[in-house]
Amino acid sequence: MSKSGDSKTARIVLTTLGDVAVAVMTARRMARDLGFGETDEFGIGTAVSELATNAIRYARLGEVLLQPIERKGRSGLEAVIEERGRVSKTWTRLSPIPGVRLIAWAWVCPA
Repeated sequence: MSKSGDSKTARIVLTTLGDVAVAVMTARRMARDLGFGETDEFGIGTAVSELATNAIRYARLGEVLLQPIERKGRSGLEAVIEERGRVSKTWTRLSPIPGVRLIAWAWVCPA
């Protein structure tokens, strides 16, 4: 497991399910710090958990990048999950990088 980043972004290397837990806790903390409510914080953590778990389960290696965003004057959180390793040929064709699958999600705080 490796976690790095400045105070605004977090990058978690995924090699074990323990790394998924770190990604989920980090996503939830960042969501809370950005002003998301408890329900949204839980939903964001669940989405990151599912995507990061799939990266470990199917590709065997991945990375999560979490960073604050701003959309139309509202703060939010972006999660980019990168799968490396055993990536399906279907997804490989969709990625600009051979053998890499990128999944991006963004949430914005409710008005």
